[in-house]
Amino acid sequence: MITAKELELYKRDGYDFDFIQRVYPQGNIDFPTKYIRGGDGCYAVLHIYKLPKRLSIFWLMQLVENLNTISHVAIATADKEATIRSLNTSMSEFSDRTESERTYTSRNDALSEFKNLEQLGLNITQGGEIMKEVHLRLFISADTLDQLDERVLEIQTKLRGLDYSASIYLFEEKAEWLALFESYEDNVAALNGKQGVPITALQIGGGYPFNHQSLIDPRGSYIGRTETDGAFVYDPFRVTDTRASFSSFGVGMMGYGKSTLLKLIEDSLIGRKTIVYGIEKNRDWYRLIDSQNGKIVDLSGTDGMLNPLEVFATRTDTTGLHIDELGSYQQHKSKLLAMVSFMNPDMRSVDKLTVGRIIDKFYVHIGLLPNNFQQRRNEIHITGLSSKEYPIMEQFHYFYEEELKSSEYKTTTPMKKQALEDFGEVLKSMAFDNGNMFNGHTTIPNMQSEQVVFFDIDGISNYPDEIFKTQLFTALNMTWSQAMMNGRKQKYLLETKQIEPDDVVFFMFFLDECQNIVNTQNLFAVQVIIDFLKEMRKFSAGINFMTQSFQEVLLENASDEAVQKISQIFELCNTKIFLHTDDSVLGKLQRIMGSGFSESDYESIRSLKKKQAFFSFGNNESYVINVDPSSEQLERFAGGH
Repeated sequence: MITAKELELYKRDGYDFDFIQRVYPQGNIDFPTKYIRGGDGCYAVLHIYKLPKRLSIFWLMQLVENLNTISHVAIATADKEATIRSLNTSMSEFSDRTESERTYTSRNDALSEFKNLEQLGLNITQGGEIMKEVHLRLFISADTLDQLDERVLEIQTKLRGLDYSASIYLFEEKAEWLALFESYEDNVAALNGKQGVPITALQIGGGYPFNHQSLIDPRGSYIGRTETDGAFVYDPFRVTDTRASFSSFGVGMMGYGKSTLLKLIEDSLIGRKTIVYGIEKNRDWYRLIDSQNGKIVDLSGTDGMLNPLEVFATRTDTTGLHIDELGSYQQHKSKLLAMVSFMNPDMRSVDKLTVGRIIDKFYVHIGLLPNNFQQRRNEIHITGLSSKEYPIMEQFHYFYEEELKSSEYKTTTPMKKQALEDFGEVLKSMAFDNGNMFNGHTTIPNMQSEQVVFFDIDGISNYPDEIFKTQLFTALNMTWSQAMMNGRKQKYLLETKQIEPDDVVFFMFFLDECQNIVNTQNLFAVQVIIDFLKEMRKFSAGINFMTQSFQEVLLENASDEAVQKISQIFELCNTKIFLHTDDSVLGKLQRIMGSGFSESDYESIRSLKKKQAFFSFGNNESYVINVDPSSEQLERFAGGH
């Protein structure tokens, strides 16, 4: 019991009794012969008194990675003169034994030890090596004494297999416990002068135990663990010295987890309000999108449609806060003419100008544009109307047919007349032959206010090439427009300090099985995507590509131009992701990457197992991770592997 006078003396010496009360073992603590008993369990201190003759790199990891233990390493610099005297004594002994031992192997062992000590002496006296002394302790805890004995035996057995020697110091557990709080010198005195194990400074440095490779992005989400069991917390929108843009390109064989990884990244963005668009095939993403209350647009028109004649808000003013009605309409007209170009690739540019004027007249005729709308910009209100207020394709077809009967077009040249009639045939095909895709009102209300939108291309994959390209262009055009509008708005809000950088709403476009779109036979889409990639960073946006193989993207006998464009997409993606793949893909990768990857990188990719992924951010920053979705996520991800 501390007296009041003693209490005052302790306080005068600087003792903080409030702090001591907070950290003191609750329930007190006792030190029997072999272990320590606390109010919340039992503890033992395993003291390592002998090290292996040959220490491996990062050898301290073998000691600190034991579960439910505290590792304590106490280091002091050994007295140089005393060390040299001890070396001389030992060298003399081994020198004698090289001659006095009876067997050849014993004499050879003594000679080997002599040479090792001789080299150590030279390192100390001439090489600047410094000798250290180290006490290594493992503090082991358990609920009961029996459990403690099992844990101690388990760790001792493991250490013995690694050529360490460790023991509990009987009757000295209190001194061992106090080692956590005392200096090296005070603890040696408490242990009756027991010095630490002699070791060189180089060996201590080589034993560095904290070599866990990890990625901890401040706003990232948990994706998995690295090979050294460090966390991989990834934010695709993180900007660092090695990560300058937000797009990634991934490659992996079927069944090795590429879709699971891509869905894990997509799912991680929903909680931070990222706008997510994507293109889906084979219904792999349906369950996940449904769980996120997202929308799926079937481009075949089976479960709904997008009206090609509905004018969406695709342009804003410089603030990104107000819709540019005229700009949105002009963008809409360009989209219509592009769709016609896919349906009628022989159409001349000059004929598109004529058709463009007819489109203007049509929207004026139905009352969605005022007369002389170019000069009446403030009177235009053509976006954001009810879907039923927009015309459908057959209305435009009939208007166009009547327009061609007017005197203005009756007297035109035969070539122009033929071109305009060809365009009429395109409209007729869109309105009637393919009316399920093009002739109807948009069935998804307020689609532009949705956070998650995916376009399903499965239904149009076997359609004629011109239909497929037209609908694909529609999806890509809408995606790019939404990315730009959001990006302009975020940029303005950030520059005017209305939001902080952490409040920026990003945009991400997902292309799983991207070989269905990005390939050497689909260069129009490739060019659109290249344009996206070049501009997307400034609009706080990115694209995530994933494919099974480069062979499916870079098809055989592709032209040099096609190969160059596909390679450009790969180069524009800052992050490269690889799952298990075969050597033929690696060969093509080496031709594309050149010196961008080291030999160890290629070896890491070659040895990937199922559910492992290789992330490269360039400049020799790479990670091999074990992808680790939760069971709840896997249930929602069902449909792709």
